[in-house]
Amino acid sequence: LLIREPMMTKAKTGKDATATAADAGGAGGNVFGKCVPKMIFVGGLGNRPATEFTFQSSDPICSEGQQEALNPNIITNHIKDVVNTKCDATDAGKALVADAIVKVAALKDRNQATADTWNQALGLA
Repeated sequence: LLIREPMMTKAKTGKDATATAADAGGAGGNVFGKCVPKMIFVGGLGNRPATEFTFQSSDPICSEGQQEALNPNIITNHIKDVVNTKCDATDAGKALVADAIVKVAALKDRNQATADTWNQALGLA
């Protein structure tokens, strides 16, 4: 199982891939198709001050057409729309994203733990 990680230096392979995505995987492919819908929480995105942290997807396909946001739910909903329409994701991948949205919305937090919860729910932590 190979999961590419845009904007990262190393792809997860084999035993490094988490059980969530691996268990949902189809015939040796990425359940999210050509996307890796990982969420980041970073200061200084979009010409914001380095001390202002916002959410965004690290995947160029998932982040296309959506600026960074202070509200993680804006990003999770955009990622869901992209995964469902542009990534060629499997039904299992789409279901993982839908479940992750519920988990993030329940947190009501706006910090790194929110991005971590999203990534863990998708098996991308």
